Amino acid sequence: MKISLSENQWIDSSGRPLAAGRVTVLLHDSDTPADIFTLEGNAFVAKQNPFVLDDGGRSESTWFDAGIVDVRLERYNGVPGSYSLVDTYSDGFAPSGARNDTVVYGMAGLADADTALGTVTVVGYNSAHDCGERTFVWDDSCTVAPDVGAIVSSNWTVTGRWILLSESREMPSTWYGIAAGEDESNVSAFLTYPSRVGQWNIPLPPVPRFLPGNYSVAGTFSTQKDIMFDSGAKFANATFQCRSAEVAPSSDYVADFRFSAQDMAHSAWFRTVGSFWQCGALELFQDATNHFATTAVNSTFTVSKARISGRPISYTGTGLMTLSGCLPEDRSLSTAWNLKFTGMTFTDRWFADSGWDFGTWPSHRTWCADSDNTILLSNFDSADVFELLVASAPNSRTSIDLEGRSVQLVDSWMPFIHLSNGTVGILKLSHDAQLTGLTVNDLQMDSWTATFTAYRCALHVTKALAGTISFRDSNVWLGYPVSTANTAFEAEGSTIDLTSASITRPNAPGGKGGGVTLRRCRLLNGTVDGAVMTVQDCVLSGTSVRLVPYMESSAWHIAGVFERNSFVGACALSILSSLDLASGASVKDCIVDRLDIVDNSFVTTLPYGVYMPFWAEDMQHRFVSGCVASMQWTGDFGATWGIAFHYLGNTGNCPAVFGTSATLGRLGSTRLFTADFTPDGGWELSAWSGTPLMQVFCLPVTPGDYGADSGGTWVIGDRAKAVAPYRATAVGGQHGFFALPFHMYVPVCAIDPSQPNYMFSVLLMADETYNGMAVMPVAGEA
Repeated sequence: MKISLSENQWIDSSGRPLAAGRVTVLLHDSDTPADIFTLEGNAFVAKQNPFVLDDGGRSESTWFDAGIVDVRLERYNGVPGSYSLVDTYSDGFAPSGARNDTVVYGMAGLADADTALGTVTVVGYNSAHDCGERTFVWDDSCTVAPDVGAIVSSNWTVTGRWILLSESREMPSTWYGIAAGEDESNVSAFLTYPSRVGQWNIPLPPVPRFLPGNYSVAGTFSTQKDIMFDSGAKFANATFQCRSAEVAPSSDYVADFRFSAQDMAHSAWFRTVGSFWQCGALELFQDATNHFATTAVNSTFTVSKARISGRPISYTGTGLMTLSGCLPEDRSLSTAWNLKFTGMTFTDRWFADSGWDFGTWPSHRTWCADSDNTILLSNFDSADVFELLVASAPNSRTSIDLEGRSVQLVDSWMPFIHLSNGTVGILKLSHDAQLTGLTVNDLQMDSWTATFTAYRCALHVTKALAGTISFRDSNVWLGYPVSTANTAFEAEGSTIDLTSASITRPNAPGGKGGGVTLRRCRLLNGTVDGAVMTVQDCVLSGTSVRLVPYMESSAWHIAGVFERNSFVGACALSILSSLDLASGASVKDCIVDRLDIVDNSFVTTLPYGVYMPFWAEDMQHRFVSGCVASMQWTGDFGATWGIAFHYLGNTGNCPAVFGTSATLGRLGSTRLFTADFTPDGGWELSAWSGTPLMQVFCLPVTPGDYGADSGGTWVIGDRAKAVAPYRATAVGGQHGFFALPFHMYVPVCAIDPSQPNYMFSVLLMADETYNGMAVMPVAGEA
């Protein structure tokens, strides 16, 4: 057997630690170094002899074979390798022979033994046959409390103890008189005996060992030791809190455990499944066969920094298990468990099944917040699982990169904002979303208010409610009509196939809605209706564009910009005359906020490429009621000017039909101007001296002809029956003028193409006294 030096810190004669001193352990009465050891775990490991002390004069415990040794103590002189002798003394004890011939029976016999014998052999505990023999040594100075097993008092003296001598690693439970199902009263003492005892620091067997049997002892037993359980040892009512346990394979559970330093725990050891998960082992191995007496987990608990291995065990209950910083092996977890994850790099490879239910517990089984874990698509075998996870309720992630993978379903409840780079079988959207680099086989935009934006996508749209829809550099098959009331439809650099459905009725009742904006697009078949439209640099193959009026501030308006487009096939650009207009109203009552039809190509198979029912059929009625080009007064002699209507540079089968049959000659090369003057008083339209003669078509102003004399300023009625040419002239220093009322409907002003295409001018006067005239050209050229 081995015992240890009685000291592990040395001091000099003045009481100071012997810093950096040297200790040599010698065989008694010789200069021969003894074999010495340190204790690492439960094993003795050879130690260098002599050994050097630390700055506090200490060393780890030093063990030697039982006997007497001499200890030489030296002081460090400050020079490497130089020491001076401080003291030499003896330590240890000499047992009286390998085996004493004195044999006693049981603990009662030991207590009655003559202490002068030094050592005795004890057979049995209560009787001669209830446990094996062992050796005890008498320590006359030991005062440690007896524990009815390894430390026994004498009936003949108050001081001193009989101390167990054993080279064994295990302490059998019978050495403490513990018999399963019989006397189990000494279990606590058995688990808490000291590791060393007495003046010689005699080591006791480090591992308590329970022999086979069904133990009835109840409660929680705590020890700092490792515990060993033979096969067949079973505790139906006990829980052990210990450093670790060694459990032999058994056909039944052993007990419940709480470990402080267990490398691996097996589920087959445990009485309850909840105790297995909360045992504290570094690795939790799930056995194929388990023996749980209780399979329910109804508490909330956390498993921290554990490795989880084996295949998922089955258990019941509604408790939540949190895995924090754990390392599950592949296929070691089950989606049937109630799980929460924190501080982990999540992967679907952990799970042996596929019953995914991500969300906040208890409404969902698997709670994995993106803010608490690392969730990378590269860690997933199934992108569908990745999508379900990162888009589930407890997550904060709103941007999802599929990294080129495919998913089958992305549902509308997923709160992502940006989804990119992959293929989706079915994508349901009911909230704002941006799509980038996606191929979607079935896109369902199921919202009247959300904003959907797609960049570089290939989309098959099978449902498109309203919402703001924007496509950039995408290929879109529109299989469901888009109605973007109150919102907008936008596309740029995209191909949109409208064969199965069209963009229709985007105007909102009582307002312009979001309108339609198309730039650099290719549109195939179908129709596009819009209340406010911008179509620029597009190719419209068999796709008709129809501009519809909208109501704003109790008046009907028209607004559209159509520039540099190519209309090909059975299609046209139309301004609809009646869609959404109030009963009895006419498109001629609309205010044109802006209408540009410029530089388009109409290679169409319809009779005309443009249909606009604005004008009457003859030159005398060629005006639009209320066409607007706002002029705002900015000073005494200045103004800003806007042009409401452009039609020029178009080629192909245009100009269009106006009204029912007549056409407006040479309209394709003529710019049209309209204006609405709404100053604070009357103004004059005049020609400046020297201005070439131009024809300007204006309303006739004569008393009784749908007008009235109002203090020298003519107020024109809501309708003018006829339109007559008015030529502004300049004779000498006089200027012909046309007085403009507070508000009037101004006709289209068309430059006579037979005359030089100069601008005509507007003369602004502060009053009618011809004082302080200013000449301002109409913006743009004829």
